[in-house]
Amino acid sequence: MIFETNMGIAIKTLEGNYILKNFSAFNLNKINENSTSLNVSFLNNKILSLKIKCIFCENTHYYKYSIGELIRKDMIIGGCDMLGLPILYIGNCKIIENEILKHNKVNTRIYAMI
Repeated sequence: MIFETNMGIAIKTLEGNYILKNFSAFNLNKINENSTSLNVSFLNNKILSLKIKCIFCENTHYYKYSIGELIRKDMIIGGCDMLGLPILYIGNCKIIENEILKHNKVNTRIYAMI
């Protein structure tokens, strides 16, 4: 069985779009580069810990995922605890890219109507 170790994380911006960052399951430090709202750490060489500043409620949300879970699942969605809206997607790059393309197209159409 072959596992996909090239992954991505998409973070919602203040403009309402998502920014996708690609990384490898073996090089998680790349996620922290150029990101002020997201802090990623690695616990016990097994658990990925995410700390993200929410653009909706302005609180800090914390998520913990095992590396095995991230590799096995195609996509995991992290949302605002207060409002239930998605603020990050993490998992397979191609699947996340398709998801955020759909979301960004809808946002563009809404802004065009306004």
